[in-house]
Amino acid sequence: MKKAQITVFVIMGLVILIIAVALLYFSNALKADQAENQNKKISNVKTDLQPVENYMKKCVEKVAKEGLFLLGKQAGYIYQSQGGLTRDPSPGTRSYMNYNSHKVAYRISFSQGGSPCKARLPKYPSNNPYYPYDSRSIALSDFLDSRKAHVITGFSCFGTNKEVIRKELENNLKSYIEKEIPKTCDLSIFKNYKIASSSIAVNISIDDTKTYFEVSYPVTLTNINTNAKSSLDKFIISIDIGLERLINFVNGIILLDVQDPNYKITSESSNEFKIDVIRSGYNDIVEITARRLKLDGSPFKFIFARMNRYPALEYVYNTSFSNFNLSYSSINYSDVIHQELLAVDPDEDQINITVWAGKGVSRREWKKYKNLSITMTDRTNGYVNITVEASDGEYIDYQTENRFEKFIIK
Repeated sequence: MKKAQITVFVIMGLVILIIAVALLYFSNALKADQAENQNKKISNVKTDLQPVENYMKKCVEKVAKEGLFLLGKQAGYIYQSQGGLTRDPSPGTRSYMNYNSHKVAYRISFSQGGSPCKARLPKYPSNNPYYPYDSRSIALSDFLDSRKAHVITGFSCFGTNKEVIRKELENNLKSYIEKEIPKTCDLSIFKNYKIASSSIAVNISIDDTKTYFEVSYPVTLTNINTNAKSSLDKFIISIDIGLERLINFVNGIILLDVQDPNYKITSESSNEFKIDVIRSGYNDIVEITARRLKLDGSPFKFIFARMNRYPALEYVYNTSFSNFNLSYSSINYSDVIHQELLAVDPDEDQINITVWAGKGVSRREWKKYKNLSITMTDRTNGYVNITVEASDGEYIDYQTENRFEKFIIK
């Protein structure tokens, strides 16, 4: 009896063991199948997401290049109507020039007066003893040296320079990209997905060789066939347009241009930067071609406007007076004016210098080396007004002496 019971227990144990082994085997097999299926799903998700990720990177690059193009064409600005942060200028205001369908802002404009200028030109005398020249000598190489470029400041009688600020460029570009990506990057072309996206945040950094873009744009994709969900977040690209050195170069030439009226802005053309001045009436478009920076294979261009400014008549010194016989009716130019009359123009405009005798509507031009008949209408209380004018065609710088007692200019 006991032997039979033992046999039954042994058989039952073997059955339980076989069942346990079978369960373990099938459990492991099931887990293996599940893991394999999961890996296949992950692999499929990654494969499915790759075209979406590639599309987004190309789209971000396209939008970034369009923003850089606008910055270059509009003196470093992108206007609010274009997606940037800069307020759109009011039509007819003297803050920009229309050029190739773009509103190109002035980076060089009128002097605001003040020290070292006594007042807005053409008032005399200037408080600057070196007038019409600036006393300082700053080399353009100082601006291209990033250690010095941000500490150089200047003021001049010959214009106001509006500095290009890197952070301002970055913020305009950031705003443009954040607003354009949802309009340009159309993820609905991927028909196998339901797509939900969040707000965009863009970080931009600029150096001498590249501009870097980090776009945070959380996108959730749900496969309409499998209901599997996946997500993309950041898209990072770089474009071989290093604006740092270009910004320093632009700031250098616009400051030098307002400090010295003899400075010729095109003289800074080099193997790295080419400068062209396009005349538009009396104002100018200044086009800088960065030969080493390529945007879609073409050299990058930075364009700004330069406002016409007053020419500068060199001061005519009156160092000698003697009695003049007003009974003389004809006076020779060379008997009175012995100093060569000179003037310079900060915009490289052609200057005409004219000497006038008398004043008001009755004044007459006194041509060089010619006699001038003095009449009673030329005289005021026994004196004759002599005015020297330098004109670029739009603006006049002048000096007037209102007495004429053997008036000699030496």
